[in-house]
Amino acid sequence: MAQNNVYNSTVEHNYCSGCGICINACDKKAISIDYNKTKQYVPIVNEEKCVNCGLCIQFCPNSIYTKNKCVNTLEKSIDRISVGIDNAVGFYRCKVRNNEDIIKSASGGFVSEFSKKLLSEGVIDCVVHAERVIAKTGEEHYRACISRTKEEIDSRRSSIYGAVCFNDVLETFRNKKDRILFVGVPCVIRGVTNLFNNNKSFSGNTIYSVALVCSHNVTGQFVDFFADYYGINRNTKYTANLRGKSLSMENRHDFTLNYYDEDGNCIISKDRSAFNIAWRNYYFAMPACNYCQDLWGWEADVSTKDCWEAEGNRDRYGSSLVIFRNEYLKKVFYNMHSFEITAISFERVRVSEYPSAIYKQEQIKDRIFESKGLFINNSESTIAEYEGGEYEIIKKRIDLLKDSKHKVKIDKDKFKSILKNALPTSLYPFIQWGKSVVKSVCLIIKPYQKKKYNKIIMLGGFDGSNAGDEAQIDSTIKIMMNRYPGYIIKVLSHVPYYTWMHHYGCVVGLNPRVAIWDMDENAYLYCSNLGNIINRIRFLIKGYWCCFNAHLIKHNLSPIFINSKKISLIEDIRTSDLLYISGGGTMTGDTLSRCWDNIFCMKIARVFKVPYALSGQNSGNWDSKFTARLVKNVYKDALVVTFRDVYAIDNVKKLGIEKDNVFTMFDDALFCDKEENVEKYLDLYDIHSKYLVLNIHYWGCENNETEQKMLLTKISKICDYVYEKAHLNILLLPMSDTDEKPIEDFLGFYDKEYVKVARFNEYDFKIIRGLIAKAQFCVTMKHHPIIFAIGESVPTISIAYKPYYTYKNSGALEIFGMGKYCINIEEEDYISLFKPLFDELYKNSEMIVEKIKGILPDIGSRREKFLKYIDLVLK
Repeated sequence: MAQNNVYNSTVEHNYCSGCGICINACDKKAISIDYNKTKQYVPIVNEEKCVNCGLCIQFCPNSIYTKNKCVNTLEKSIDRISVGIDNAVGFYRCKVRNNEDIIKSASGGFVSEFSKKLLSEGVIDCVVHAERVIAKTGEEHYRACISRTKEEIDSRRSSIYGAVCFNDVLETFRNKKDRILFVGVPCVIRGVTNLFNNNKSFSGNTIYSVALVCSHNVTGQFVDFFADYYGINRNTKYTANLRGKSLSMENRHDFTLNYYDEDGNCIISKDRSAFNIAWRNYYFAMPACNYCQDLWGWEADVSTKDCWEAEGNRDRYGSSLVIFRNEYLKKVFYNMHSFEITAISFERVRVSEYPSAIYKQEQIKDRIFESKGLFINNSESTIAEYEGGEYEIIKKRIDLLKDSKHKVKIDKDKFKSILKNALPTSLYPFIQWGKSVVKSVCLIIKPYQKKKYNKIIMLGGFDGSNAGDEAQIDSTIKIMMNRYPGYIIKVLSHVPYYTWMHHYGCVVGLNPRVAIWDMDENAYLYCSNLGNIINRIRFLIKGYWCCFNAHLIKHNLSPIFINSKKISLIEDIRTSDLLYISGGGTMTGDTLSRCWDNIFCMKIARVFKVPYALSGQNSGNWDSKFTARLVKNVYKDALVVTFRDVYAIDNVKKLGIEKDNVFTMFDDALFCDKEENVEKYLDLYDIHSKYLVLNIHYWGCENNETEQKMLLTKISKICDYVYEKAHLNILLLPMSDTDEKPIEDFLGFYDKEYVKVARFNEYDFKIIRGLIAKAQFCVTMKHHPIIFAIGESVPTISIAYKPYYTYKNSGALEIFGMGKYCINIEEEDYISLFKPLFDELYKNSEMIVEKIKGILPDIGSRREKFLKYIDLVLK
């Protein structure tokens, strides 16, 4: 009896997914496929023809031997859930710009659009994938197919929820030399890749692969179940779109479950609550999926899945997460303007399917070797046989879960009893505080003595997703570490782990945003929280309460009504020798919450006689006389204050602050480090000649689409002139994640071959500065590209938008005698102002570069003057 075949190695272990590859591998034609009563594809071995050669096992992606090999790979990994993405060369979130296409697509439409691109450029001859077919209950609803034209790809856009057998389609490529893009689930990708690479009958073909990241697949019963559930006649032919979309969708949670008859009429349209319950409870999971160890599609050139990172209305149709392992395919994708593309970080991808990754790649060994038979599967019966049986059980479970209302009932008597017993304990802090008062009365009249701690506390306006702000804090940390090696440098951050990882392993703690005002560590800039008087009062009460408790701590009294985070911040400041506030737009009314952050930290420092210094600040536009008084109050007692533009000095003089230790220096990011070798990035962006860097943003019009379109129109005219005049590539360069949307919008609005784009998983200021350093010119709406460009002697024009950036940008340029190169893009005659300025830069670029280089040494001497003041207290 034949033993060395796919039945013994795979089928009898419940490992088979029905891909059919074993049939293509068998030279003796000893294997056929059966679509059985459970609506699964199962190989059948003809023992009279089988010669025990083992070829079918060699190419089976799910054999016990392949399974053991994969499990051993996982066992050797330190982080099993990352196996399959740890070999990637890029992670992106994308969606098709054309709404009509995305409506017909699963997720963001990546696979169809990318397939068409590869086909149009001659990279591939065809695409092998699956499509929906019209059929009755009990028949096949999906089949494998080959698309050789864009029209075929478009007509087959869909989502597939069921098994597909590929043997007939794959057979057409035997002894051929086609270039194929294969789309399938990870296990099928593994088998197809093996077949085309190692079987001589198929190895003449070239294959690229896209894996559909797969938590599990379902039997063909899945589609039929919902047809029965919603009452479709079993003699009716239908096709099912289980992920329906429409242009009327308000958000991405409105996906629907739609069934269509032969004429294309929608006969069922329901929300997906029943679908979600059946899917997540594995009611119809293929048995093989319980023993699968590959979530990500390890061996595919590309993997993709739905990107569960909604952005409200902007993302209501869904997006695709794309994982590249092939550099060439990544480059093709990167320069496609038909996509909106955002680079994302490894960690965001890693946790995007965390429960499934744990189940499939962390717990797989236990399931294979210890827990067989414990999984729900419907392998013993068909839906036709469910009447009064398992069909009714599943239906009742779904109905129960859909209709259940989970409410928490409170036992009032028990609650009162707990409160009564806890009351004496709740008074304990007051009793202790009273004792401390008695013990410390004598200390109140005794002068406070400042001790030496050899510690510097640093604050800044930095954010993990903003390259300019990160450059500022990085430069100042590096300077302080080198100049004062005997001191602990502790940086207060709202993203402490990120700060520790990216800035020399500095000591980190929670900054006021988190410590005083209890903002979540992942919260974005929170200026909008001070938009009304109630929030401002709350903000101020918390700040002044911390100052009050600082006085208590100063006199050795117990703090009251204050949590551990606030006490920790106060104690950090108390036990430091200097509070250093690094530069940024943090002392203006335009960023009011950060301004008040710094002010209250300086007030706390003053309580403990801790000197404080501020560098590279932007001061002015203080929002109110109240804020102006707060600023004046802290500035007058500062050890030293420096500004990053010439206008700030005039604003501070209006407050009555005019001292030798208050002067203009520069932005703290001016002399930050850079990446010297950026050629690999330029190659990815398809830039092989001279280029201009362009930065754009929507700051000030984030929710105004009319204003955004007006802005993009103006920028397009600037680009037209730049290309007409200089024939330069234009590199769109984001400085933070907030720049991603306007840049992607501009690509869709202004689709020119010479417009390129840089995208970043993380905003590494060194790479961004390196890219600016290689540019011929810089045109920017934001402030920090000016700082990077001037620091690298790159001629720059500011096209500022809104007063905040007009003020910042012109002030930065004025330091270098280039104030005239700042125009307000809001002006009607902006283009007539831009043209002569660019003409001048283009004609006299060498002279301007030399002028900047001559100014930089003098600018550097101002930093030394600043540090001399700090030396007075630290050396």
